[in-house]
Amino acid sequence: HKSKIIKEYALSFKPVGYGLKDNAYSFMIFDLWGKLIWSTTKVKDKMPLEGWDGTKNGKPLPNDTYIWRIKAVFENNRVWRGMQQFKNGNLSGAYHTEGTVTILR
Repeated sequence: HKSKIIKEYALSFKPVGYGLKDNAYSFMIFDLWGKLIWSTTKVKDKMPLEGWDGTKNGKPLPNDTYIWRIKAVFENNRVWRGMQQFKNGNLSGAYHTEGTVTILR
């Protein structure tokens, strides 16, 4: 059963959040040259609806590193500042709305 759970978990890369405003959210995936691979703006019940499954137009992409970018505004009109970066095991205080995800099949 463990391998099934891990396999299902690894099928997509999806942000976690709650309290998002409709029409104020975007999640994008780019290749290392900045070309847009995939994007979504779909929100359901104030949470991100879709995750990226490592494909482009339904075809699996090769093992590589890809860049994600998220823009979001919450119901209270607070703009998501991003994730704090870890440095030497501690939060550095710098926030980033972009990061990387690596495909390994």
